[in-house]
Amino acid sequence: MDLPKVQVDYATREGDWQFNPNPELYAEVATQFQRRNANTLLKELCWSYLDDIILDIGCNNGDVTKMLLSKSDQIHHIMACDILAPCIEYAKQKNADANITYIEMDVCKEWPTSWENRFDKVFSNECLNMIVDNQENVLKKVFNSLKPGGELGASYFLRIDGIQAATLTLMESEKWKKYFTENKLSKTLAITQKNIEKMVWCDEQVFPKMLEKIGFQVKLCKSVQSWSFLKIDCTFIKGTFDLFFKFYHQIPTALQGDYLTDMVSIIKEIEMMKFQFLSDKGNEWAHLMQDESNDKHPLCQELIIIHCVKPNVS
Repeated sequence: MDLPKVQVDYATREGDWQFNPNPELYAEVATQFQRRNANTLLKELCWSYLDDIILDIGCNNGDVTKMLLSKSDQIHHIMACDILAPCIEYAKQKNADANITYIEMDVCKEWPTSWENRFDKVFSNECLNMIVDNQENVLKKVFNSLKPGGELGASYFLRIDGIQAATLTLMESEKWKKYFTENKLSKTLAITQKNIEKMVWCDEQVFPKMLEKIGFQVKLCKSVQSWSFLKIDCTFIKGTFDLFFKFYHQIPTALQGDYLTDMVSIIKEIEMMKFQFLSDKGNEWAHLMQDESNDKHPLCQELIIIHCVKPNVS
């Protein structure tokens, strides 16, 4: 089976993607690979800093924002926003810093007029992919908020092959398919493909053209892999699903443990096969496996990364 380019759980949703606003669970489950993904993005950006004011879109619980601040003593201040009020409150309590301001904000709505030409850089780690219909409008706001010469660096989440394969495999298995009568595999794949066509960031040829139309100079637009090494067990997968994924919740509560066990088995197999294949091909992440304990397994997130510049005024 060819895997859809975008995770089916959010490629089949109606409207913009929403997930469980649970900052404590996010810190326990997601922060470890969100930091890895943010570092993957920053490595591609090769940013230098000079008394910079940065906007962080989609800061969630502030863990990555705090990490970003630590990258340079030349970061003057970070304005960090998120639509989820519980996450902002958590960030203010657990990741407070004199050089970070956390605000609750829906970036699809009006931005403060004081933000025009204000920021040296705009950073966003796996947030903008949650916005479908307003993508171009939000990026126009980003453009207007940057100073001339300012930079946008963002990552867009696509999928995790192991979770994608496990979800689709179990959806049509004899054991579990009766719980997906409203989401049969063929219907799920059809809706996924239809919605992917609306997700302009998935197309590395089309997306730069939209960014250039807005006024950006596009330095980079490419797909990358971000590998983490985690203890992949039922507890971890349940936490991940509770945050981000919807199909799991169609399984009766009494059977969810059994379902998760089947998921974990497939995820581990797919991700290890992928890692070993890429290691044989000289994968740059291969050396990291040697540094991890034996109870951890590779997990790869497929991302799109962009790096754009607002031209200087001539």
